[in-house]
Amino acid sequence: MPLMIFAVLLCLGAICNAAKHIAYGHKIPILTKGLLDKRHRYRPRFIMYMGKICTSWDFKNLREIGGDSTNSVYLAEHISGELVVVKKFSRDARPEGIRMEEVVLNMLHHPGLPTGICAFNHAKDAVSVVMKYYEGVNMADWLKTREGVVEANLQKIVIQLVDVLLFLHDHAIIHNNIVLENIIIGRELQVRLIGFEFTRYAPDGMNLELGDIYNMAPEKLAGSTFHNGVDWYGLGLVIYQATNKHHPFHGARSMGELKRIRPGRTMVSVQWRRLAD
Repeated sequence: MPLMIFAVLLCLGAICNAAKHIAYGHKIPILTKGLLDKRHRYRPRFIMYMGKICTSWDFKNLREIGGDSTNSVYLAEHISGELVVVKKFSRDARPEGIRMEEVVLNMLHHPGLPTGICAFNHAKDAVSVVMKYYEGVNMADWLKTREGVVEANLQKIVIQLVDVLLFLHDHAIIHNNIVLENIIIGRELQVRLIGFEFTRYAPDGMNLELGDIYNMAPEKLAGSTFHNGVDWYGLGLVIYQATNKHHPFHGARSMGELKRIRPGRTMVSVQWRRLAD
């Protein structure tokens, strides 16, 4: 059953790649312009919360809970007493990614997406994007606490992920980084998708190799233009890992091996059997 679901998602991704994408929401492309000010610093777009401009002084008791090479994520308390998540981007972060994080959190409203609060600059060219806090853990940690996943529970999670991806795609937005770490599992299996620094508004597709190479769809590895099919491919990898407790390409040792992963060509080869189950 998991492999069948994986195959269906791959086929769905191929169909999406061939389809034309219609932009929904004319304000989005406007908001992806004017990213830097005269000092070449990122210019936050959503700066107000509770009637005032947000600053770093509005948040206290910061405790680091995650992050990667370009950002650090903190649990914090707003001066109103509200718990929030502060995602602090370094000066090396791509301005386009920071803006899309702002746009998705503050303009797109869906139960499977966090709600944005505001964004602000720091003195040393860093910028923080603030969102509401939702109790839960990322799916990678959630899986580590379980011997196996009940199929009914996995179905509930996947249905929510499909719904939020369809919502993003209706707005011509490609998430571009569907991995276990970017899926938050809350109480009663409520799912929220996070991690929008690689996300782009791309009605005509995109050609930007961002993300972990082990999670890149074949068209990304090939360096060709891709559409939202990469998100369905990522969801297929998530389902595989949830049911098999490991990544399907755990045996790949080089970029060259990964670039040879192509639908219909490596599936029957000796190399495929070494790379995947």
